[in-house]
Amino acid sequence: MALPIVKRLFVERTYLIPFLVLILIAFAVSLLLPRYRVEDDNESQVSWYGGRFHGRTTASGRIYNMLDFTGAHCSRPMGSRVRVINLANEESVVVEITDRGPYKMNRNGRVVRPLQPHPRREVDLSYRAARKLDLLKRGIADARIEYLAD
Repeated sequence: MALPIVKRLFVERTYLIPFLVLILIAFAVSLLLPRYRVEDDNESQVSWYGGRFHGRTTASGRIYNMLDFTGAHCSRPMGSRVRVINLANEESVVVEITDRGPYKMNRNGRVVRPLQPHPRREVDLSYRAARKLDLLKRGIADARIEYLAD
């Protein structure tokens, strides 16, 4: 019974060309999408930093742009990619590590010297990444952090 339908769809060629075009488009899109392999993950808190550092040089030597998808981590290699998933709303974003942090702050909002990693926060996100994860108002969020291998 399925044979007449297949014959009508593909032998008469009325739908063959659009069908093949859709298959080719799907194949091309799958080749263009970035594929990342997760090498490690854990749950921690994330925070964000923005306007005060916009335009300044980061630890990697790049100029910080708060509208890029970037982040800061105390020990990951510069240029590595990290996927951050907000546990409250399941939104996710992939950021490139371009800076060091987050660091412990004193009550006046100044970084404690000598530099000490923050005990609970693992990643500081740029303004744009934080906006996508919907953590601008609260400032911090519980998140799953996946370290991606290229």
